[in-house]
Amino acid sequence: MKPKGGKLFGPTVNRPFRVEARQGAKEAPATADGQLIIAPPLQPYKWPLIGLLLVLVLGGLAFAAMSLLGGGDDEQEAAPETPTAAAATATTAPQQTATPAGLRVGGTAIIANSDPVPNNTNCLAVRSVASREGSEILGRLCTGETVSIKAGPTQEGGFTWWQIQSATGLLGWAAEKSADGAMPFIVAK
Repeated sequence: MKPKGGKLFGPTVNRPFRVEARQGAKEAPATADGQLIIAPPLQPYKWPLIGLLLVLVLGGLAFAAMSLLGGGDDEQEAAPETPTAAAATATTAPQQTATPAGLRVGGTAIIANSDPVPNNTNCLAVRSVASREGSEILGRLCTGETVSIKAGPTQEGGFTWWQIQSATGLLGWAAEKSADGAMPFIVAK
């Protein structure tokens, strides 16, 4: 005997039944009573599964909140591309030393690891000052664009910043590498 349609969760159900059998039409039937016990297979695991699902949902929400509130990298910030006069005044030259990446004031470089997506929101941000906080994004430069290095390097907010100028005249500050230091954005030419 099998029950119609099986449930995965729920209480155990007892279904009584009777079986009758005859050897011939004139013989008295032989009967036997029985019970079909229907025990949903996942019922013992109901609470552990609910707990696991809850942990996964809370973990996903925490990850989403960290992604939204944590900021993200420079190349993922969305902002208008409107150059201002602030770029012309942000010409402080901290120190003029070469870095292990081979970047130096007066040299040229190429933008790397900043491939565009729709609206260029992940290309390298060129900022009004050498900081992610309190700075305006003047424009964005994508992989393959050549720039000249005007000033730097300077350290701010865990980034090494260089003042760069693009072939189109965009002048501002850009981070040399990603926050974890693994991806260079400005590479010596």
